[in-house]
Amino acid sequence: MKRIFLAFAIFLSAEAFAKDAASLFLDQTLTSAQNILAEKDESDRLNGMCALLKESMGNAAISRVWLSTYGQMDREAQAVARFPELVPAIMMTKAIPLLGGGGEGSIKVDEAAKSRGNNIYEVGVTVTVNGKDHRGAAVIEELAPGLFKINDAEYMGLSAVTYQGRDFQQFMKREFEKDPVNSMPVSALIQHITSQSDFINCP
Repeated sequence: MKRIFLAFAIFLSAEAFAKDAASLFLDQTLTSAQNILAEKDESDRLNGMCALLKESMGNAAISRVWLSTYGQMDREAQAVARFPELVPAIMMTKAIPLLGGGGEGSIKVDEAAKSRGNNIYEVGVTVTVNGKDHRGAAVIEELAPGLFKINDAEYMGLSAVTYQGRDFQQFMKREFEKDPVNSMPVSALIQHITSQSDFINCP
C-alpha cells in the first residue's frame, strides 16, 4: 500500500522547479493536479483528475505491462484495445482512498531528467508526507518531440505499475488455466475490475 501511495502522491500538491522538457512536463502536470484537488466540488475533482490522467499518463504503455503476454492473444484483440481507456479509471479507483487519507503532502521535482535511452527519462522526485521525505522517481516517455507521458512511478527501486500488474496477471492466469483453448482472461479481468463496488468510471 505504501508503494501505491507514493506512486500517486505526485498528484497531491507540488512545489516543483523544473528546467528541462521532461521535468517541465512533470511540473505542469503537478500544478494542474494541485489546482484540481483544490476544487471544492467532489465531482469537479473526480472529473478533473480523470481528464488529467487520460492526458498525462502513458495508458497504452501501462496496459502492456499490466496485461503482459495475455495482451497478445488474438481472440482478445477487442478487450486489449479497450483496456488503455480503463487505465485512468483504475488509477482513480486505487488513488481516491489514499488522497482522502489525510496528512500534508508536497513534492519537489529534480531540475534535470536522466535519460534511460529510447526516449525514456527518469525524473527524480522527493515526496514529503507529514514531515517525512521519500525519494522516488517518475518514468516519462517522449512519444514525439514535446509530447510526454508518465509511464510509471518508482520508490526504493520498485515499480508501482509492475506491482499492480502482478495482481492482474495472477487473475488472468487463473482465468486462462480454466480453459486454455477458449478462455478470455482479459475480458474476465475487465469484468472483474468494472464490477467492483468502489470502481470509479472516468467519463
